[in-house]
Amino acid sequence: KRLLQRLTFAHFDVSQPLGVTFDDECVARVVAPGSQGARLGISAGACVKAVGGRAVTKGTEQLKSRIGKAKKKGLAEVVLAFSPAPLSVVFTQRPFGFMIALDDTKGLFVIGDVSGDAKDQGVARGTALVAINGAELVGLTIDECFQCLKEAALPAKLVFRPVPKGAGEAGGAGEDAAVVLSSDDEGPAPM
Repeated sequence: KRLLQRLTFAHFDVSQPLGVTFDDECVARVVAPGSQGARLGISAGACVKAVGGRAVTKGTEQLKSRIGKAKKKGLAEVVLAFSPAPLSVVFTQRPFGFMIALDDTKGLFVIGDVSGDAKDQGVARGTALVAINGAELVGLTIDECFQCLKEAALPAKLVFRPVPKGAGEAGGAGEDAAVVLSSDDEGPAPM
């Protein structure tokens, strides 16, 4: 579970619109094609978890406030940390068309070979299977995961998440990233 909570980092130029519409919980609902958000790798379903190294725990208004503070401080950019969007796939028949293995170092069920319906629906090698019909797979053995797949009622809804490669790889965040240090919340700022 710890790896699934790792985040993807992206430098956000605060002088330009992000081009992302968020819901109240900071989940991206619409990402404008060609926008800064799209160029940074933010996709619909991604959830902003931190701005400038500070957790966003109070929703979109807090996100707007943090970005507004960065602008007021004259920062050219802040680092957005977000969890990538999950991929939900519905299978109506078996076999599902993928192989899995438990990566003990990451605690994840990682997808290997992909074919057929799974491939057609966007399941990719190297992603993690995280839930079957709403049940999270955290803490299961590989045998228990296989059993869950075998016994899953059809149609089966499986959820996959990208396996984060580490800080900085998706958006170019680096050690010299600008951060917002204030914990005070001011009024919301437009995004």
